[in-house]
Amino acid sequence: MTVETFQVVDNPQVSEVYAGRLVGSAFDGSAVHLTFGSLRSMDGKSDSAKVYVTTRLALSLQAANELVRHLTQMGQALAQDRTQKPGANLI
Repeated sequence: MTVETFQVVDNPQVSEVYAGRLVGSAFDGSAVHLTFGSLRSMDGKSDSAKVYVTTRLALSLQAANELVRHLTQMGQALAQDRTQKPGANLI
């Protein structure tokens, strides 16, 4: 498979969003839809914590495949690093 390369132009106006949880995912036949959230407790008690949606992301099939490929490579690198550092946990 040939991987196309393009020049990436950064847009500093695009904000970063933190997500500590994957809330949901769906495939509609043409795109992968991911919903991410963050766990928050308004009063500091864990029994009242809720996951608030922080972002939704829709990926074309090509972008979803690229994401899977990159995450697989990252996971393999982390696993290899973990075997070199006994006692290290991934997740």
